[in-house]
Amino acid sequence: MFHLRRVKSIYLTKYILFKIEILEDIKHRFPVFFFDSTGTINKEIIGQNLPFFYSVTMYNENKKCYIPMVEFFTTDQSQRSVTQFLTSAMFIISEYQKSKQFNQELIRNCIFVTDQSSVLINSVLKVINKCNLSQYIQWTFDIIMGGKDDISYFKLMKTLIYYCATHFLKNVLKKTKKFTNNVKVKKAFVFCFSLIQNATDLGQIENYIDIIFTIFDSKFQDENVQSALDLLDQEIQSRQLNYLYHSINKKNIQLDKSSETLYIIKPESKNEIYVNSPYTKYYDKIFKNKKNLSFIKNDNNKKDKNKKLIDNLFYCPNLISIIEEQMFSIPLWSGLMLKVFEIQNQNRKYLLPEPFTRLTNNPVETRIRIVKNNILKIERKNKKRKRCTLNEIKSKLFKNVKAIHKRYFKSRRRNKV
Repeated sequence: MFHLRRVKSIYLTKYILFKIEILEDIKHRFPVFFFDSTGTINKEIIGQNLPFFYSVTMYNENKKCYIPMVEFFTTDQSQRSVTQFLTSAMFIISEYQKSKQFNQELIRNCIFVTDQSSVLINSVLKVINKCNLSQYIQWTFDIIMGGKDDISYFKLMKTLIYYCATHFLKNVLKKTKKFTNNVKVKKAFVFCFSLIQNATDLGQIENYIDIIFTIFDSKFQDENVQSALDLLDQEIQSRQLNYLYHSINKKNIQLDKSSETLYIIKPESKNEIYVNSPYTKYYDKIFKNKKNLSFIKNDNNKKDKNKKLIDNLFYCPNLISIIEEQMFSIPLWSGLMLKVFEIQNQNRKYLLPEPFTRLTNNPVETRIRIVKNNILKIERKNKKRKRCTLNEIKSKLFKNVKAIHKRYFKSRRRNKV
């Protein structure tokens, strides 16, 4: 560890050489990396920002174990700083590959799962894909629309980016509170949004948008609204989504506020990404058409004096704007690119979940909890132990990584026997 006064960054040695052998083993089974950060582990440093702990974690489904691939601390939470650490990690991995004379890169044909932190996303894209977020979104559009050769694009796109499904849905639920306090309406809307989140093709998404407009943009109850509610119920049952609303609504599941303090150096704002995204133009036309149809339908119902009008309890058109605002980044949070990934790698023996439509950051969050509660023994509720110094953290993490390496390959040798 290098700790110099008046230096913005504090570097914790990543011990990658221990982990590359595990990476080589896991990559052929479950090529997903989970990336997150927290500022709740170590003490503040006088004259510097709060040090953040960053972890890129892998998960072995067979052994149910969490493997930290890259971990580091820094007091500079900018994109430049995180990019620097990831670049150095990638350099060590590439040098290892050269020494072992691998035919294929270890960090290729993989997926990075993050929260919505622009720093984490842009750092991964810059280091691995050599692009920014706008360019990445354009690549996904070309692939999904079928206008370009998928294989040539996957030579450029070494990794996919995916927003943690639970965090993203939690954000959506938070936004619904601005428009309605009706639990039944919010629950129905979250289920509708989760259907889009788990959709794997554009046709499915447009069908779900139809259902959403019918339920939430119809002023009066009629056969179409009831039919849409029945279809929603069928989809929920078939996809087993009943647990979603309860899981994201638990009080103990909170958004990581640490990501809100991060910032990016490059002047590519969310507004610029929104304007440049081809999905913005594509879905603007669809939403405008649906709004016009809903307006005409509601107006005709008012004019029909012979019709008994019953208010639609789910009528809340403002909720639709939540979905509309997120469509520019739909390849980052839906199953669209996950399906493309599955098709592209169908000949590989990957142990992907079925159906492969969503991913969460649970492995890296579990790893961070293990670091706090088991390795460093920081008990925040009881306050029995204060946050650790960087020297304490370094030695304990190093011992933990050595133990993980030893246990992992010991169990693999036992399985072979």
